Amino acid sequence: SVSSNTSNSSLEENSKSLGSSNFTLNLFLKLGEALRKSSLARREEMRNHAIVALQKSFSLAQDLDFSPTNCMNCFNLVIFAMVDDLHEKMLEYSRRENSEREMRSMERTLEIAMELLTNVFLQFLKQISEGPGFRTFWLGVLRRMDTCMKADLGQYGTSKIEELVPDLLKKMITQMKEKGILVQKEGTDLWEITYIQIQ
Repeated sequence: SVSSNTSNSSLEENSKSLGSSNFTLNLFLKLGEALRKSSLARREEMRNHAIVALQKSFSLAQDLDFSPTNCMNCFNLVIFAMVDDLHEKMLEYSRRENSEREMRSMERTLEIAMELLTNVFLQFLKQISEGPGFRTFWLGVLRRMDTCMKADLGQYGTSKIEELVPDLLKKMITQMKEKGILVQKEGTDLWEITYIQIQ
């Protein structure tokens, strides 16, 4: 069994906001929730396999024609929740004595999850950027990048994620600029707030 900070009923509680009539989308979310829980398994191979399977699921989900709100909700319920749980688990191991092996193993899984977050974000960038809550959503992405990059591993030193995050951010910001999403223009402070955050 796999423990999680997120309630087992989180999917049922939040699926109403996705439109319960959308049977296909709800099935996709159930799959995502199951893989997210598997990403917390004790064995590293099982955790990493679950994340790879989740990546494939999102790649195939392009045909589901997600609305901007549905995209953001999928992120919140599956990807953000997974990254948050893995980050907390890594920190939990870092506070234990003689647990460096387990902590580094969890760190590697978190790295894969961060890459998944980046890839899925870019895959659904058009839909997500058109949503009314995009600014808040983007700040949520930046906050997680910052939190994972600055993870304090105590006696075990710095996290290797510190080297990964700048590359992931550069990849996201480059595409956002190319698509005209992250540009300096009147009526939005997205550029300024991003610049402040990435400093």
